[in-house]
Formats: sequence, structure tokens, C-alpha cells
Amino acid sequence: FRSTALITRIFLSDRTGNSILVSREGGNDWKVNDSIKAKSETIRQLLDVIYRVEVRNRVPKSRYNTIIKELAARGIKCEIYLEKEEKPFKTYYVGGQTEDALGTYMMLENSTVPFVTEIPGFNGYLTPWYPTKLGDWKDRIFFSYSPEEISSIKVEYPAFPQHSFT
Repeated sequence: FRSTALITRIFLSDRTGNSILVSREGGNDWKVNDSIKAKSETIRQLLDVIYRVEVRNRVPKSRYNTIIKELAARGIKCEIYLEKEEKPFKTYYVGGQTEDALGTYMMLENSTVPFVTEIPGFNGYLTPWYPTKLGDWKDRIFFSYSPEEISSIKVEYPAFPQHSFT
């Protein structure tokens, strides 16, 4: 993928019914399922994987049937949408790790050939960077103010007022 700057939406779904839609809300702000602020680290990592992933090799014929079954049973579907496009630019399926845990099985939609993919220089597999559970995407910031916007903070412990402070 040459540039992730044009990506405006990414849809991820798994075979257990989990699905996530992350959408760019201008600049670098992303929303999950059109309502929740996305955790910036999760979107940054996914965009980085999309940008850097490369094909290492084709799946060997001896493993072909096994990998196709695995992708069908447990694969994560990833749809990438570009600016002003209603149809996905690219759709592919992310499977599990290779035997050496240094590659990830992936397959483009409408292809008959699965591949082993990797990020050169990264030792591991890529499946965890395609999370489909909402909890992995929700920004954990409780409130967001710059220091200049805060005039005071008060913490009250009703059961232990002696520990309360401003």
C-alpha cells in the first residue's frame, strides 16, 4: 500500500460475529462504529501494518487446503475504503501465524492463492494488529483538557473526607 493518507474507513469482522468500523473524522481523528473515539495507538498500528505488509511467499501446495479451511473458519475480513469511495479499495482475509511464528497467512478477496505475509524486520505475526473487539478500539481517555483549560480539580471521598483534596 503506497500511502495510508487516503484511507477513510476500515471495516474488520471475524467469524464469531465481532465487527468494527473505524472512520476518519478529518485529520487524524478516528471514530469506532461512528460514535466512539478510537484509540490512536490502535489505529496507528493498523495503518502501519497496512502500509508495511509484504508478501513473503505463496502458501506451499502441501498446506493449501489447511490454510484455506483456516481462513474460512477463523479469518478476519479487512475492507479498506478510500476517500469518496463507497466500494472497498481492497478486501482481504487475515489468518493465523505460520509454523515459525514469523509470518501471517493472508488472502485477497476473489483470489484463489493464499500468501504468507510479513513486515520485513519485524519478528512476529500480524493477526493481533487486526482487532475486532470494541474494547481494543475504545480510547481510554476519560476526559481531555489542556492544562490551560483547568482552573481546579477537586477529589472527594465521602467515606473518608479527610483524604479529599482540591
